[in-house]
Amino acid sequence: MKEIDLSNIGKLIDRQINQLLKGKSHSAGQQRNSPAEKSTISPDRKAGGTNPKTRIYIIEYDESGIIQHETEDMAEVRDFLARPSVTWINVVGLHQEDVLEKLGECIGLHSLVLEDICNVSHRPKIEDYDDYLFLITKGLVYDEAHSRIVHEQLSIVLGQNFVVSFQERENNIFNTIRHRILSARGKIRKRGADYLAYALLDAVVDNYLVVMENFGDLVEELQTHLLRRPSRDIRTGIHHMREELLALNREILPLRDAVNFIRKGDNQLIMEETLPFFNDIYDHILEVIENLESFKDTIRGMLDLYQARINSQLNDVMKVLTIISTIFIPLTFIAGVYGTNFRYLPELEWKYGYFGMLGLMFIIAVGMVIFFRKKKWL
Repeated sequence: MKEIDLSNIGKLIDRQINQLLKGKSHSAGQQRNSPAEKSTISPDRKAGGTNPKTRIYIIEYDESGIIQHETEDMAEVRDFLARPSVTWINVVGLHQEDVLEKLGECIGLHSLVLEDICNVSHRPKIEDYDDYLFLITKGLVYDEAHSRIVHEQLSIVLGQNFVVSFQERENNIFNTIRHRILSARGKIRKRGADYLAYALLDAVVDNYLVVMENFGDLVEELQTHLLRRPSRDIRTGIHHMREELLALNREILPLRDAVNFIRKGDNQLIMEETLPFFNDIYDHILEVIENLESFKDTIRGMLDLYQARINSQLNDVMKVLTIISTIFIPLTFIAGVYGTNFRYLPELEWKYGYFGMLGLMFIIAVGMVIFFRKKKWL
């Protein structure tokens, strides 16, 4: 395992605790009316990072063939959606307000859905509309170059024969799904849009497991440094990891409820033969939650250990200072006796009185040190 620079350990966890998930959140399974309502949406200007342009990638496929296309023309989007084959529309970048509004009208998305898509601080949730399912989840990617966890909101809309995914920025989180579609591997080309929605969500949850493994390495490395030598940098690192765990809890726990809603099979858009695959996702989410609970216990133990080590060091310092003070008590007494102003002190006129006093002090000090060592106080 590679060493971690503890002076920069705060940078290992880039999730800020002040990004508390806010905005309205609707419970899993809440229903709304489906007609699209036109409204002005305000995308989060931080979404998408350095990619200001909204890009629309379309993949249409069935068992016999596949078509890939990138477009900005909503007429082409409508044409793809009208076809009987499965259409996957992947939208990258949430900055261009006009493009998102037009796409929402084209698909028939509720105005509040568009607002939720652009509000990237939403908690994961699922909403059941008449004609589609709307799911918000959080994508987690471990950035090995900077040793940090990158958080991204992902929104998925599942229709009768289409899936629309919304990403904040360009990344490789769905690359495995594209490769499976292009190479016709597995069942994805033989199944419907509900299976594609499962595959996208499964790719997200699989990344959770990778992130948990890397996060566990960071916790283990920090624990090793704590055992070697506790310091303020260690304490800072522990608190950063604790904050990151709080953020991960907020992002993963609600997803369990959303997937559990799908598992109930109350929606006609999810075929019965696809439900067992969502059970597999649910099991993986439970595994991630168990890892989070384990990390919470570990970090709590690290905080206790850190405090215990600091207290132990303080006790050691106090013990040494106490022993030094104890040794100097008789020496101070002797010096105080011979420092009095009485005229007649027998040793004052003695030629070797001064050296005799120093010798006595030395003998007392050495004797007390030997005594403390025998008692194992030193």
